[in-house]
Amino acid sequence: GDMAGVIRAAARMTPAMSPQDYQDAKEPASSSRRGRIMLVAAVLLALVVGGGAYYFAVARYTEAPVLVGQSEKEAKAEAVKAGFTFEVAERRFSETALLGTVMESDPGAGAKVLPGSTIEVVVSKGKERYAIPNLQGKTVEQARTALSDLNLRLGETPERFSEKIPEGRVIRAVDVKVKQLVKRNTVIDLVISKGREPIDVPDVKGATQAEAKAKIEAADLKAAFSSAFSDTVDKGRVISQDPGDGTLFRDEVVKVVISKGPENVPVPDVMGKERNEAVRLLRAAGFVPRVRNVIPGTDQVRFQSPSGGKAKVGSDVTIYV
Repeated sequence: GDMAGVIRAAARMTPAMSPQDYQDAKEPASSSRRGRIMLVAAVLLALVVGGGAYYFAVARYTEAPVLVGQSEKEAKAEAVKAGFTFEVAERRFSETALLGTVMESDPGAGAKVLPGSTIEVVVSKGKERYAIPNLQGKTVEQARTALSDLNLRLGETPERFSEKIPEGRVIRAVDVKVKQLVKRNTVIDLVISKGREPIDVPDVKGATQAEAKAKIEAADLKAAFSSAFSDTVDKGRVISQDPGDGTLFRDEVVKVVISKGPENVPVPDVMGKERNEAVRLLRAAGFVPRVRNVIPGTDQVRFQSPSGGKAKVGSDVTIYV
């Protein structure tokens, strides 16, 4: 009973709510709901905008693949597989990258790029090497031009005699062979011909034929022998040579005359001949007639010495009349 009384007393003390008061009481609740809706909308908008920004800034890009070190064929397949266009921008010599392999790529591996983009690569041409050309027989200037065309340089040009290459022409390259591969700007020395080497003719006068032959051939010359009689040079020794001095070239000929000794010819038989006739015949045969008068009043040859046989040309033949 007391509780009911308290409630009634409270009711009497609380004034009645007017329409304005009721409206004012409803407004805070309505504003709160609108705020929550706007917040949700703002969050959703932020998510949409952020997602779009992320897509355009990050998500739509992909990483460029690793192509360096692969063969051109492998690299192209890898790029196409990853959704890119492959293009060889340059081919370049390299001392380290193997021939036909990719040595550079742009964009590089791991770079963020749009799918369908072009990846440009540099492909190795291998080591830069040039083959030594055959320069034999060329002039120095012709050789210099030929080397320059191959990115090589002419170095020293020492001169040597040559039996085959004309004077002023290239004999060979020094320390390198034809077709040998060398680096760009390698300096190539060339041996240049001074022409055939002159050889001093040896003096073989008075030598035996064997000695003369050995001496001439030792000088890289050739000997041609003939023979002749000689009253002054012993048989088998050199009477003369042609040329006697000066120079020749390799394999040229020295003409050598070998002595056959004094010339012996038949002694004419003038026995019984008249003195003047006998003298004429002996002189015609190359002898020196000597006349001895042994029988006065006669002009007929009675005896001669030597008689018959052979004797040295120019020797005496004595006739007795």
